[in-house]
Amino acid sequence: LRLQPTVLRQLMGLCDYQLKVVVAGEEDLGEIEALVEQVGAETGKVLLMPEGRSAAELNERSLWIAETCKSKGYRYSPRMHVLLWGDRRGI
Repeated sequence: LRLQPTVLRQLMGLCDYQLKVVVAGEEDLGEIEALVEQVGAETGKVLLMPEGRSAAELNERSLWIAETCKSKGYRYSPRMHVLLWGDRRGI
């Protein structure tokens, strides 16, 4: 139920899109690549964001995620709200 490629393709066909994916570890990359291929997404419209609840966690993951983005043609997106205000609800 979590992943609905048919629905994603339909939405992608209706309007301009970005696929924003939160990445916890390198083991997530295979699933992301499979999804991008399955839905026919343009790599430049795929944004990878590091998972984390603190600046330290985000920084730990940011470098290798940014390098992955460069090599695959994805875009990198920081989680600025976590960097600025931490893990707080409602920000």
